[in-house]
Amino acid sequence: MELHKIEIDRFVQQAQKMYRRLAFLYQNANATPLKPDLMPEAFKELGSASEIVMLATEELYQQNEELVKTRSLIEAERQRYVDLFDSAPDGYLVTDLKGVIQEANIAATKLLNQERQFILGKPVSNFMVMEDRHRFRSQLTQLSQSDKVTELTLRLQQGNGKTGVASVSVAVGRDLNGVPLTLRWLLRCDGTQAKPDQLTQLNQKSNLTDQHTEKNRLKGDRPSITTVANVPQIAALAEQEPDELKRNRVVHKYSRCEIIPNDSQAIWYVSQGCVKLSTICETGEEIMIGLAIPGTVFGSDMTQLKTYQAAALSDVELVSIYLAEISSNPILSHMLLPKIKQHVRQTQSLLVVSNRRRVSNRLNNLLEVFKQDIGEPCTLGTRLSVRLTHEDLASACGTTRVTMTRLLKKLQQQGKISFDDKKHIIINNLDELSLENSRVKKFDHRFT
Repeated sequence: MELHKIEIDRFVQQAQKMYRRLAFLYQNANATPLKPDLMPEAFKELGSASEIVMLATEELYQQNEELVKTRSLIEAERQRYVDLFDSAPDGYLVTDLKGVIQEANIAATKLLNQERQFILGKPVSNFMVMEDRHRFRSQLTQLSQSDKVTELTLRLQQGNGKTGVASVSVAVGRDLNGVPLTLRWLLRCDGTQAKPDQLTQLNQKSNLTDQHTEKNRLKGDRPSITTVANVPQIAALAEQEPDELKRNRVVHKYSRCEIIPNDSQAIWYVSQGCVKLSTICETGEEIMIGLAIPGTVFGSDMTQLKTYQAAALSDVELVSIYLAEISSNPILSHMLLPKIKQHVRQTQSLLVVSNRRRVSNRLNNLLEVFKQDIGEPCTLGTRLSVRLTHEDLASACGTTRVTMTRLLKKLQQQGKISFDDKKHIIINNLDELSLENSRVKKFDHRFT
């Protein structure tokens, strides 16, 4: 039986009317004689109200019994999920969007080597090694905005003072309207040792490289990179490099002109976009010292400059790789070695550019270097895939923006360069620059 709001309102009105009549009866009980029809009408209304009260009482009683049953079912269901949560083989944490732990299962307490009461209410960053905490806090915003499960690797500081590496999957918990409420963390204990098949590939590659190097050493020649790269096993391993470097790591996204933070404990791997690397000289002027393009690495640990700045020249996607992980993983070290060598070669090329006396020659050499690094074929020649401002080119050539603008206009008038609708430089005809670049390559050949 269900009581509707209209019936309840009608009951209230009848009850109020009945109370007024009863009050009138009490007031006039000892005064004047009562009207003959007043008493029966009052009793009739009292009986109707009493019947509705009984019906309402019965309805409330039934609803209360249903609520008790529902509460018991919900409590049993909740306890079942609590048992499943605690008995899960992997560590599981639930935090708010700021990373403060709200729930932790038994596996998580064992992984962190802490009692549950000492975990709840604490930020996740408290259980990470000290040097990783600042970077991790900057990642929390990206984690809460992600629509997918984020995979990353964390170095955990356990209660006994030991450190461990864990593979972590992070998902966002949302309400019915899609608003983020919590972060759900799945933690698995991870090792840093390479798999046997990976070690076999690495040993094969190292042996082939060593044999080839020894042969060329006896001949007095430099090792041929192309000869080694033709080995099928090495080629297969090289194809896996981008995926391997991004696996279980957070992808950091930065917009054009945004400054990228330095971390002395890690290096950045460029997955997409281009990053300008620069320093500041004694006069306060910015000097470009390189470009980090997709497939290359950079970081403050790779230089001894006191001032080292990285800025996005386009929308970029970066992956942070910790130095401790590199030192403990031979496969990872081998993957990163060619990328570090590429960075060194570019630095050498820019060093030769800066040594040219005439600014016009510096610009010619610089454009040829960029043509090799970030150039892409087009109908008019070679288009630089990154938009470089006059200020960027001036800082790389060690001159002023005014001088750079004048030199670019001169090259444009000579038909050697042009600009597309997005202000990207197109190198049309630079025979002279090719000659200079060959000299740069000969110089680099002595150092590689």
